[in-house]
Amino acid sequence: MIGKRMARNNSETPLNSKVNNIVEGTSLNGEIVSPGNFRIDGEVTGNIRIEGRLIIGAKGKVKGIVVCKDADIEGHFNGEIEVKGLLSLKATSVIEGKALFQRMSVEEGSRLSCSCNLGQSQDKRNMNIQEPQIRKPDMTAVTG
Repeated sequence: MIGKRMARNNSETPLNSKVNNIVEGTSLNGEIVSPGNFRIDGEVTGNIRIEGRLIIGAKGKVKGIVVCKDADIEGHFNGEIEVKGLLSLKATSVIEGKALFQRMSVEEGSRLSCSCNLGQSQDKRNMNIQEPQIRKPDMTAVTG
């Protein structure tokens, strides 16, 4: 009976409390689509669509188009990002490209070289941010 309770409780864990990881030393080229949270400590090039929180760790590097609910960035980001909630930039973060967000928190030491648009506007055309097209995954992962 205890085993049944544990199995049932594990299967009822909300998706947004689970975190997917790309660990340091891993490079991924392609598209990521996730209903939960996602942490990147390796390198990702491509489109990312996260329904939860995207975390780019201090050694993480992301290049591409990102759409997510919230984002915590400690590492490097280059591209276009749309954050439907809070964009949190840590002291070690480096941001290049374009950013659209509802709210923003910036720690001293963050480096920004991007055009920023505060607030969810219907006028994404000015930012040229396009939602990543969901297609059959074509990914290559390399671990080192």
